[in-house]
Amino acid sequence: MSRSLSFEIAAQVGSRIICSLMGLVLITQLSRYLSIDDFGIYTLAFSVLAFFSPVVEIGMNTIAIREIARNPEQSEAILSSVISVKLVMAMIAWVVASFFAIWLGTDTHQQIVIVLTSLGLFNLALNSFDIWLVIHHRMIIWGAAQVLAGLLGLVLTLLLIWAGWSLYTIVLVQVGAVGLVYGWVWLRVRGEFQFQWPKFQMVRVIVRESLPQGIASLITAYYFNIDMIMLAKMINTEGVAFYGAAYRLLGLMVFVPHAIMMSFMPLMTRALKAGEKPFEQLFRYAFQLMMYLSIPIAMWSSWFAEDIIGWIYTDAYAPAAPVLILLVWAGVGVFASHLSGYALVILNRQELGMFISAASLGLNVMLNLWMIRIWGIRGAAVATLVTETLVVIAGYLLCFYYARILPFSSLLFRSVVLATVVALILNAGRENVVFSTFLVFGSVGFSFFYFLRSKDSVLLNEFLETK
Repeated sequence: MSRSLSFEIAAQVGSRIICSLMGLVLITQLSRYLSIDDFGIYTLAFSVLAFFSPVVEIGMNTIAIREIARNPEQSEAILSSVISVKLVMAMIAWVVASFFAIWLGTDTHQQIVIVLTSLGLFNLALNSFDIWLVIHHRMIIWGAAQVLAGLLGLVLTLLLIWAGWSLYTIVLVQVGAVGLVYGWVWLRVRGEFQFQWPKFQMVRVIVRESLPQGIASLITAYYFNIDMIMLAKMINTEGVAFYGAAYRLLGLMVFVPHAIMMSFMPLMTRALKAGEKPFEQLFRYAFQLMMYLSIPIAMWSSWFAEDIIGWIYTDAYAPAAPVLILLVWAGVGVFASHLSGYALVILNRQELGMFISAASLGLNVMLNLWMIRIWGIRGAAVATLVTETLVVIAGYLLCFYYARILPFSSLLFRSVVLATVVALILNAGRENVVFSTFLVFGSVGFSFFYFLRSKDSVLLNEFLETK
């Protein structure tokens, strides 16, 4: 693979790793500063934010990247339309989220935290500039923005904790930090991008094309956050705190496939225009990258689940360890389903993603209603694992049906070898957690970046430049 794409993916994955580490520091301090109930409310509030975020985005970022890759001369008009629609949708979503907070319970403290956190919906209009950075392969700036937002939020939150400020101020500062950083991104691109008043015809086309993807994203957001909402209603905020403790660690993991696909989507779109074989090569290559990262991370997290929970949250959160073991393997499915989902969009089959998401949401709700009553927070984790496995199977079957492509190739052997090496390291170093962790992540990092620069990527170079 050429140096530029290697740097792009490295910048995205590297920024996510740095943000993940800062996120670990943040939740480590918050879980110690807040009571278990308040940490549960904090977790619930950000779940509600994620619950309503797709209402604002309605799949437009993904469709806009695809359309600009096809018609680069209309890039400014498309991006302007996306920003305008998002601003309107953010206002609507915030009002609805405020009423949703009232429905969730009569606790005024909980309601205020949710309403304040939901102001983060307006940041989604600003993150439209991600489209510009992605399509022009400016992912170094994109990665820097992610790191800067995480660092600013972390530093300000630690200062507030030191000063003894309330949870209200903490969530407001975290939301505001993201907005400030996207303001910086706008300053970086304003010389290249001129805002245009949206034209009704273009807005209608973008919304129409985005709607299936948007509905799928909305249902997916419900699918990933419905367990938190149901735990809050069926158990209590303490159960949300324990489940959320494990789920937040999964969240630090599953941003990586999104980062990888942000680089691969424009390339795969151009590859499909060139023919089925280049598209299939990119599809298989991306799958191997996903497996290279997800399987070793899941193995390490499962092996040291109790230690991880103890390090990050203290022993008071020990009930989260079994949940983490189940959720990290659902995370492997999330890695895989990201690729099939993006591939269906590129194939103009985004409406299928909506049907998969709707079916998975319905199944997940039914499983949660059944399993939470039997196993509590562990039941919610089992429901997520079962549902995500079926989502992966459905997504790749549809990719095969419509494009006759499969993710498997001889490259998968490398993932098997790496997984075997990781298993040997974990087995030999059970009593030395730090040393084993260093060896595992060192092996994964070296293998991953070696794979990025291997000769198997040479055929992909021609799709790096916008045509």
